[in-house]
Amino acid sequence: MSSQVTPTTISNSSSLLRDAQVVLRIFDHIDNKTTDLGDTVWTEPVANYISQDRLDAELDLIKRRFVVFCPSLALAKTGDFVARSSAGVP
Repeated sequence: MSSQVTPTTISNSSSLLRDAQVVLRIFDHIDNKTTDLGDTVWTEPVANYISQDRLDAELDLIKRRFVVFCPSLALAKTGDFVARSSAGVP
């Protein structure tokens, strides 16, 4: 007999969540109009938003890796597809 995964058991877990657990957690947040909160506040240095070197490095990374655009659930039937451009690459 396997144990049932609930949002309560998920939130008490210190390990990474499996896909099904993430989905349950998201649905729980939607139902309860909640979100996850961190223990600290993250601040991003302004330089990261205005650095041409950082932008170039990020665009290079995007061009060399697969970028996920939509979940398979968004594709209704076999053969359906989504076409988009990212970082100037179709």
